[in-house]
Amino acid sequence: MPFALPRSTIIHGMMLASMAFTTVAAANSFDCANAATPTEKAICTDPYTLGLDSKLGQVWKTAKATVKDTVTLKADQREWIKHRDHCATDFHCLRRSYLMRIVALQHAGKPFNWKGTWRRIPDGRFDSAEWKISGRAPQFDFTVKAANKMSSGTLTDTFNLEGSQGIYRSEDCTLLMTPSTGLLYVIQVGECRGTDASFGGRYVASEQPLNMNYDLLSLGLVRTQEEDDAARQLLKDDYQTILDASDSFYYVDESAADNLGAQVAKIRVLGLPPPNAALLMRGRDAQLWVAVLVSDQKQNYRVRYYTNVQGWKGRLPGPIQRWYAEQFDWRKAPLDYMP
Repeated sequence: MPFALPRSTIIHGMMLASMAFTTVAAANSFDCANAATPTEKAICTDPYTLGLDSKLGQVWKTAKATVKDTVTLKADQREWIKHRDHCATDFHCLRRSYLMRIVALQHAGKPFNWKGTWRRIPDGRFDSAEWKISGRAPQFDFTVKAANKMSSGTLTDTFNLEGSQGIYRSEDCTLLMTPSTGLLYVIQVGECRGTDASFGGRYVASEQPLNMNYDLLSLGLVRTQEEDDAARQLLKDDYQTILDASDSFYYVDESAADNLGAQVAKIRVLGLPPPNAALLMRGRDAQLWVAVLVSDQKQNYRVRYYTNVQGWKGRLPGPIQRWYAEQFDWRKAPLDYMP
């Protein structure tokens, strides 16, 4: 008899997966003139996100033509639409959700084969997981590796087919693997062999690493292509410095500071103290003020300040002054005014 997790566990796991991979059904899936929810209104006012919606519409059309089980495919899509509004007006959430769903639909409909390499669709720059599966039914050998932010783990063992599902059981965890529309859904219960890494998520068959093309624009740190182009030109190599090191960010309410009308984002840089290791201010017409913490091989820290606003080249706006003072009173990091 096929193994089944408790219904509440399965529903909870699928809801988490759905929330992690939210999207809309197709390009122009609703009339912007009749946009009713905060999410719909946000999408309609944002050209970049609306462009992702258009691309999604193209891959959705292809998926419907290639996936045999269209009933399940459409049910999945309805769930994503249902959870889309969890992003509200958060462009970081919306854009990431679109990118993830586009990758899922691009791989949907491929003939399913347990054996091979399966890669998790990452929900950020620091999320990765890979299954290597070999053997033949009803028992398969596997090695799964996963990393997310500061945790990582590896598990090597065997799992059995029970009905259409793959099941791995140990004393401390269970992994339930379910094929669907050419993809592989993995739900994890418990911590496997003491590792705090998560092996759950949505996987696609791919021998090559997935390229999600995350940048400051798709992450929502800048809103428009014009701002992203300005950031690349201004920051040069430090654009990649922020992108490679950035773990998370949050907005702070300092919009009235210095009468600049700028939105302020504090960025947490992975592995570098202090927690708030960069600050980016976005103003009108692609105006930018950026401070970023950098270090050399001897862990000597310094701060680089950039702006494309001529009147602010040699002085710091209030939010960056406060950020610098709060973070570095105890550690005198030199401040470089960049050209």
